[in-house]
Amino acid sequence: IYIYIYTIIMAPTGSFPLPAGPVGISFADVNGIPTISEISSSSVLEGLVHVGYTFLSLRRDNGVILEDMNTNELVEALQKSKDDISRYLKLKLNLPASTIITLPPGPHGLLLEDNDDGICHVIGVTPGYSRDIRVGMLVDGIETSDGLQLYGHPTKMVLQILDQAQHQSERIVKCISPESKPSPKSKVLPSFKTHTLPPGTAAEVGLQELGDNCTIASSGSRRSYSMPSGFRVYTLTLPDLGHSFRNVTPDQLMELLNVTSDESNRIVTLKNPDKLSSKAASSIGVTSYKLRLPDEGNAEQLGLVLEDTSDDGLPIIADIDSSSPLAPYLMTPAGVVVSVTKIGWDGTTEFEGLDASDLKEVLGDSSGFPQRMLYCTASRDGGENKMILKRGDAPSVVHSVQQQEQQEQQELDSLPTNPSIASAAAAAASS
Repeated sequence: IYIYIYTIIMAPTGSFPLPAGPVGISFADVNGIPTISEISSSSVLEGLVHVGYTFLSLRRDNGVILEDMNTNELVEALQKSKDDISRYLKLKLNLPASTIITLPPGPHGLLLEDNDDGICHVIGVTPGYSRDIRVGMLVDGIETSDGLQLYGHPTKMVLQILDQAQHQSERIVKCISPESKPSPKSKVLPSFKTHTLPPGTAAEVGLQELGDNCTIASSGSRRSYSMPSGFRVYTLTLPDLGHSFRNVTPDQLMELLNVTSDESNRIVTLKNPDKLSSKAASSIGVTSYKLRLPDEGNAEQLGLVLEDTSDDGLPIIADIDSSSPLAPYLMTPAGVVVSVTKIGWDGTTEFEGLDASDLKEVLGDSSGFPQRMLYCTASRDGGENKMILKRGDAPSVVHSVQQQEQQEQQELDSLPTNPSIASAAAAAASS
């Protein structure tokens, strides 16, 4: 793919190369100035120049520059120079005050850079792409079909958003003339997004800079894969392994990504921290695990030490053997207690409200059953967000969690995502 760069000499003007042969452009006299009135679909400049551009000069391949010509003189000069192989036509762009372009899915085809004021503007396009984009205009804002709105940002951020959204149904680019006043800098995030991560460590997939509650920090130029900043990583789903995690800490997320760096199917669900439901916000202090157990093995064989708590709460994983297949996924800070809320298998049978003895018995009796799942929670702090679950309160707690899951499922269903990704994200939200 070749990118034609049309140098902006002094906004808003541009110089355009003309090969030998017919130009395919018609000019009309407007106030004594040759003005483009029609562009043939076969013209080499079709999609690059527009009706209304006015003539400034024609440079022939012998270096002679022709200026101050009327329309008849220009048409005659273009005819006489049709055998020149290196002509340049300089035009005044006469840009509109504003224009809106809707880009289809795929490469955006734009060549952008910051001007002297640090504002993103168009300096070229790839032939065949974005034919309605006007060279010389400022990129004032971008809106994507998932709800993202970005205004007043420099080229680096604009290109990042255009690339990240290339599979969405549409990307709206709002351009203004250099004489217009740019919009103030702003960014509005959609409620939800899902991303399928490529293989790689946390740093390699752009998630090594995480703030409180796993909020993605600003993008770094050294990342091999870019993630949208400002979102909170809400869930991590590993469909091929059968595991999913919700509300993990930044350290836990980075460690999980590092130990699964060879996996090619890892899905993260991102949430706008400013648009969390009240129940989602209240659960921030609680990490949830949904772990696929090996088909074979009782508690001892799985390396799990299960105990009851002194307050007659849910059974806890008091210790785990380093050789356990679950060890890489049950990493918690020192002092954090992991409680087992439920166990089930085959998508049909589930047990909850068990004490440690009952749980051990169910693990032993279910050895050999397919698709065994273990559901756990872990509070990360002792503050007001801490969730305390007791066996006697299990039904009411489960009902509350189900209400939250239904609300999150409605949010996920409204996402314009790939069906396979959406289903995996929904599974993560229901963990």
